[in-house]
Amino acid sequence: MGDTTYVVLFIVFAAPFAFYVLAALFIALWPKKKLHGSYEGKHVLVTGGSQGLGRAIAFQLVAAGANVTILSRSAEKLKIVVDEAQKSATPGRGQIAYQAVDTRDFGAMQYAVAAAESMFGPIDILFPVVGKARTAKLEQLSIEDHKQAMEINYFGTLNTVYAVLPTMRERKQGSIVFITSGAAMTSYIGYAAYSPSKYAVRGLADCLRNELEYSGVTVHIAYPGQMDTPGFAEEQLTKPAECKAIEADDTMHQPEAVAKVILRDLQNGKYNMYCGDLGISILGVLGAGMSPRTNWALDILLFPIGILAGWIVRSTWSSKVRQGTSEPDMTAYQQV
Repeated sequence: MGDTTYVVLFIVFAAPFAFYVLAALFIALWPKKKLHGSYEGKHVLVTGGSQGLGRAIAFQLVAAGANVTILSRSAEKLKIVVDEAQKSATPGRGQIAYQAVDTRDFGAMQYAVAAAESMFGPIDILFPVVGKARTAKLEQLSIEDHKQAMEINYFGTLNTVYAVLPTMRERKQGSIVFITSGAAMTSYIGYAAYSPSKYAVRGLADCLRNELEYSGVTVHIAYPGQMDTPGFAEEQLTKPAECKAIEADDTMHQPEAVAKVILRDLQNGKYNMYCGDLGISILGVLGAGMSPRTNWALDILLFPIGILAGWIVRSTWSSKVRQGTSEPDMTAYQQV
């Protein structure tokens, strides 16, 4: 090869690569405008606040000086969370209250939101965290199981948004942080009821992000991975053996760590929040669709790696299903 050939090859391959590397570094290092400079004094509504991720978000917000209202169906569990949060809160900074309500009941949600706003003022930030997963193979799930998944995970979220959004629109300010799951980007055996409901929440978030773009209300979506929560423990009762095998090497995140990442990403104005999970971050590179990307240049660099990783992981999933023969204990499932 002549010198000219080497120059041409460099221009064709090396120069674009160098451009994207430099662009990725520039985007990563460029100072970001803070969406929420501080949570102090903000009124934050958290559904599913009695345990797991919702509880962790509420605790950290109270510690940051926010006024937090937590919602759940269990008044007993909510009261315990409120008592614990008040004991650890700094006097004069951050308050917490609760409303026992079923998010599937829109009328009750309207009443709960009105009561919350009468105590702490208009809601500045909404975290619809409430969710439930019933895991089993499709034919071991009833149609009612699928309906319940949609009622809790999708319509519970939708009812909350309908109850809170009008005031945000009127004030021309506010943030909604939808909580989905890695199961809103991909799915596999065991999540036939849960995953579609989370895909639905993702579709709602993508739609509202565009619809509210110039309203002063910002929309965000978080994709937590496996978390050490009571809900995850409940899933294990009926989860197919193949599903457990697929997830055996997944990182188990603590809800407190996930909450910290979500609150930081919200301050930085990120739309897609991957919650510190590498696998879900790669899924985001491959499956963000038309949604805003935090670092488009880095995504371009990682896309080929993601394609290869996806092929390897998918092959592993197929192998686990091929090897699987055991059935979950449906007696335990009926008791959940």
